[in-house]
Amino acid sequence: MRKKIYAVIALCMALEIGITGCGTSAPKEKVTSSTESTGNEELDKALENTKDYSALDYVTLGDYKGVEVSTYVSDEDVESKIGQETAAASTYEEIKEGTVKEGDNVSINFVGKMNGQEFDGGSADDYVLEIGSHSFIDGFEEGLVGVKVGDTVDLNLKFPDPYDNNPDFAGKDVVFTVTVNYIQGERKTVEFDDEFAKNNSNGECNTTEEYREKVRNDLYNDKVSGIADTAFMTVLSNSEVKECPQFLVDLMKLRLDASYKSIASKYKYDDFEKFVQDYFETTIDEYNKSLDDRATQYVKQQLVTEAIAEKENIAVSDEEYQETLKEYMDGNGVSNEEEMEKFSIDNFASKLDTIINEAVILNKVLKVVEDNAVEVKDKPLATATPTPSDNQE
Repeated sequence: MRKKIYAVIALCMALEIGITGCGTSAPKEKVTSSTESTGNEELDKALENTKDYSALDYVTLGDYKGVEVSTYVSDEDVESKIGQETAAASTYEEIKEGTVKEGDNVSINFVGKMNGQEFDGGSADDYVLEIGSHSFIDGFEEGLVGVKVGDTVDLNLKFPDPYDNNPDFAGKDVVFTVTVNYIQGERKTVEFDDEFAKNNSNGECNTTEEYREKVRNDLYNDKVSGIADTAFMTVLSNSEVKECPQFLVDLMKLRLDASYKSIASKYKYDDFEKFVQDYFETTIDEYNKSLDDRATQYVKQQLVTEAIAEKENIAVSDEEYQETLKEYMDGNGVSNEEEMEKFSIDNFASKLDTIINEAVILNKVLKVVEDNAVEVKDKPLATATPTPSDNQE
């Protein structure tokens, strides 16, 4: 679940804040303050502090045309991928007799109740728990030691006080009804053979060599589909952002915070602090402190993107704007532009025209970078793919 939500967060940042977090506006159209209220007091105040600017005043662009991108797939890449697939297909022996002891990994179903009522996050099926890992509250794992496989027990426990994971539960009585499904035995390794090749390719491959070739082609196609993003990451790394205007950082902080809170709401988190603890693995204080750094990195990417747009005289046509608006409305089940404006402000602390202009401009910038990228098929590049933050301090 955690990895899935991290992926959702990354996707939301990409789609709603702009791929890689870039916020762009068309050249010649500078950021200006607005006297019309958005209904969001913090956003209104941040917009009032915006100023006209040119991204090229803040950025020294690296080469964004002719960027080399390696699509080379080595034998080691192929074998590594196959190793990952056979490992993922491996299973564990399910021991259906005996009793649970310390150190066992056991599959359990459990239902937690307080005052006779189930509560969110207190139930799961086929949950594999290592006895003695102290993953659950005191008494839970200890209460399963000696339980026979197939048996169901009630564990009468109490949440610790304080209980940082959910302060509302602190010190409260809870009953967990737990069924032991099986004890996890030895790992059953899956061999890479002709049978695996056939089964894992839906009959497309009959031999391991055919499967290796399929994997090689799949890896190559993945790299080709990522040429734009990979080349753009190189551009970000090779460009220098000399200064980040504070008003842009303040706007981005609002957007990031609103986006994370929107995601928390979608995952039924009433307590945002709990969401931060679960999926950022930090405290709310540390989260708030980190927002400035995160926003600054996003703004650096924003400025590089805008600088390319200015150099290339990229703008948004009325037709492109309306097409993108319709896509956003359809994708979010919104029937009119007014509703979409409210949705944008409520969920992303951003005006709708800002988000749409960002999306169109970003796609055009990526297209310029992709169309001018140089594909290198026969060898890896001398240096590793850079990260967005490299050379941008």
